[in-house]
Amino acid sequence: MDDVADIESLHDQATANHHLFYTDPSTGYQVMTTSAHLKRGFCCGSGCRHCPYGQYNVKDPTKRHTSTIHHPTYLPTATSNNSKNKNKKAATTTTITSITHSYTSCDVVFFSGGKDSFLALKYTLDDILLDSSNNNGNNNNNNNKKILLLSTYDPILGCHGLQQVPLSHIQDQAKQLGLDIVVVPTERGNIGDQGDGYVGAVRRGLQLIEGNGNGEGFKIDRLIFGDLHLDNIRKWREDVFEGNLGYTCWFPLWKRGYKELMERLGRERVRVVVSAVMGDDGGGGGGGGVKVGDVFDEQLVEKMPAGWDAFGENGEFHTRVEFCET
Repeated sequence: MDDVADIESLHDQATANHHLFYTDPSTGYQVMTTSAHLKRGFCCGSGCRHCPYGQYNVKDPTKRHTSTIHHPTYLPTATSNNSKNKNKKAATTTTITSITHSYTSCDVVFFSGGKDSFLALKYTLDDILLDSSNNNGNNNNNNNKKILLLSTYDPILGCHGLQQVPLSHIQDQAKQLGLDIVVVPTERGNIGDQGDGYVGAVRRGLQLIEGNGNGEGFKIDRLIFGDLHLDNIRKWREDVFEGNLGYTCWFPLWKRGYKELMERLGRERVRVVVSAVMGDDGGGGGGGGVKVGDVFDEQLVEKMPAGWDAFGENGEFHTRVEFCET
């Protein structure tokens, strides 16, 4: 293949001229541009060079180039409830018009692929079921409420910036959960930046969920976060997402005891593994006897250094959730 820069130049030129294809100089084959993929509306699973959906339907995650996602992208799962569209190939799209007709609103769970966001999701589902049960199943808002995952990721590293969980793994988690996910690439910089930093990127992802102002998206009821007890982090989220952007935040894990949370993890068919460790030099060695790849359980907590938060709330370590086979 010719130099990557040459390929990108050909692609950019074709896109600027509103062409859906360009000719590969090495093979003579016609190559679809990003515009062509967006017009088609889904990932075909063939590993296309300019797939804007992170090659979501490529079965082998090791061959999936998630760096092709350059903008907030809505990725419905093949098993999600979408009665208007039964075509499993249409399991990736940047529009949600065909999904929203079955639902009145949604909760958005900020999902990193780690244990805390997984637990936040589980407690959110509990809350919705309990509310519906208390209303004898007559709570139309909850009966027609959709749960969406929202995951930010570093497009350079191809993973969640803190958890170090590959985006391909998070995509597969969404499929295993049967939930749709909105993937939001973020730029490095000040997390509080209201422009094109973290907040600006997330805001565009939320606007995508809401239909970008065209009236065809979801009404967002709550933004769900997996924070445990750090007051400054909660205050920052509430200041930004409630105070500045006008959303309602909910923290289902807030001040819950670690014993309760550990027991809840034990009841789920999941395995929690350490994905990153504070002070790791990149070799996975970590510190204090905790290393990348360790299973997060009570035995690991017991050997953590004095002063470490048992759930890594201060950034001592991060985790990823792996689903056990049924």
